[in-house]
Amino acid sequence: MIHTNNGKLLSSAESNLLVADEKTLNWQSISFDGQYLINLYVDGDRWYVIDVRKPAKYSDDQGKTWQELALPDKQPIRPIIKTNNGDLLVSNDHGLYRSTDNAKTWSLIKEDFNIWSLAKNKQGHIFASVINLGMFRSEDNGHSWHEINIGFGNDLIRSAWDILITDDIIYIAAYNRGFYQSTNNGETWRLMKKGLNNAMALSLLKTDDDKIYGGSSAGIFLWNKT
Repeated sequence: MIHTNNGKLLSSAESNLLVADEKTLNWQSISFDGQYLINLYVDGDRWYVIDVRKPAKYSDDQGKTWQELALPDKQPIRPIIKTNNGDLLVSNDHGLYRSTDNAKTWSLIKEDFNIWSLAKNKQGHIFASVINLGMFRSEDNGHSWHEINIGFGNDLIRSAWDILITDDIIYIAAYNRGFYQSTNNGETWRLMKKGLNNAMALSLLKTDDDKIYGGSSAGIFLWNKT
C-alpha cells in the first residue's frame, strides 16, 4: 500500500490494482491488465505499477490510461527509485538501467546487476540488494556502487525483500537469513534476532512511535528503535 500525492491510497492484490480515498477507505478496482503485481511507486502525479510477469507500466492520469515502460529489452523489472538528481533507476535480469528524461528512454548502465530491492536515505545514498551478490551502496546517484557485506558471514544474503531506512539506522529483511540492521550507513550489519530457523523475512514497517515491525513466515516481530 502506498500514498499518492492527492489523498489516495494505492494497493495491489495479485492481478488487481486498487485505489481508495484516504479518509473513506472505500476501495475501488482500477482497470489494469496485470498478472502478478509486486511493487508500486509514486513520483509526483505519476503512478508506476510493476508486474513480475509483464513490463512495468505508468499512468499520469490516476490510472485512466497506462503506458508501458520503454526498456530496450522489454523485460519485467522489480525495483524502481528516483535519485537525488532526478534520474530514474530500474533493474531486471539483465542489469541496472537509468533514465534521465522521465522514463522516455533508458540505457543499461551496469550489466549482471540484478537488484531485488532499492532504498534511499536522506543524504541521497542508495542501497541495493543485488541477487546473489549481497548489499551495495551508491553515493553518486547510482553511477558507482560499493559492496557493503560485512556482518553476513561467509554466505552472502541472496536477496533482501525489504529495506527500511530511518534517520540513522538501515534495516533489511534478508530472505531465509532473518532481519539485520546497520547503524553506520551499511558498513557493517548485525543480526537483529536469532533463532528464526531459516524463516522467510519478508517485510518491515516503522510506526510513528519509533517501533519497528518485521513480518516473516514465522510471525511478526517487534523491536523498539530506541
